Amino acid sequence: LSLSVTYFNNYFKGGVTSPQIASVLTNASQNYRLVFCNAGAPCTQAQIAAFIGNVPIVQPLPATVYYLFDQRQANALNLEVRGLDISGSYTYSSEQAGNFSAGLMATNFLAFDESLGGGPQFSVLNTSGYNTTFPSIGLQARLSLQWALDGFSAAVVSRYVGAYRNWSSGTINPVIVSSAGVPAGGGDPVKANITFDTHFAYNLGGLDGRFGASQIYVDVSNILGSDPPFYNAGPSGNNSSASNSATTGFDAYGASNLGRVISVGFRLRH
Repeated sequence: LSLSVTYFNNYFKGGVTSPQIASVLTNASQNYRLVFCNAGAPCTQAQIAAFIGNVPIVQPLPATVYYLFDQRQANALNLEVRGLDISGSYTYSSEQAGNFSAGLMATNFLAFDESLGGGPQFSVLNTSGYNTTFPSIGLQARLSLQWALDGFSAAVVSRYVGAYRNWSSGTINPVIVSSAGVPAGGGDPVKANITFDTHFAYNLGGLDGRFGASQIYVDVSNILGSDPPFYNAGPSGNNSSASNSATTGFDAYGASNLGRVISVGFRLRH
């Protein structure tokens, strides 16, 4: 039996992120990213060219542009994160029944404070989507049960992501902004998510020849075929490389939209 609990307190200055338009409007250090060209009139081509500079354009611009928004990533985010990393394991061996083991790993954030540039600090604990780079879901855990006898082995793994709130730009319930211009509540509730995976394998150790250490296996991810919790986001919401929530309705920081995935394979070792 082993058990480990680690307390961490980390401070990051100048983390890379792409501020959303809501935080740009309410944070003086990021106001430069949003430009309204002319009162009641569209931007001129000269204004657009000056704003774009040498940045490559990957899609056609609208025929009429009234404002310009710079959503490029920058070292704009400061984070102060505190929490607990918990891990535990237990093993039991039987000559007739085989080897059994159980393991638990969990991360529980106790505080997740951030600020943009020189702006005020605020908490994003147990939310997702306000910044598009660093997830701050409060509790995530993984429990595994394993068994092995002779050449056979099997495992069941459960993954849990606690309930949290959607603070992206596409929420149905608006995020509440304080008088200081920082988020203070609101947003959409996102349900907790739990999935189960299985692993079955047979080691060909009893075979003669060069490939006696090879293995046949069957893996099933999300064996129950559970749908991810609904997470609504606008085009400028959680659009990191890990997620396309604007079109899929899920948050890749806390779930997957793949459903049940069955893999059958043969590992060749010699």
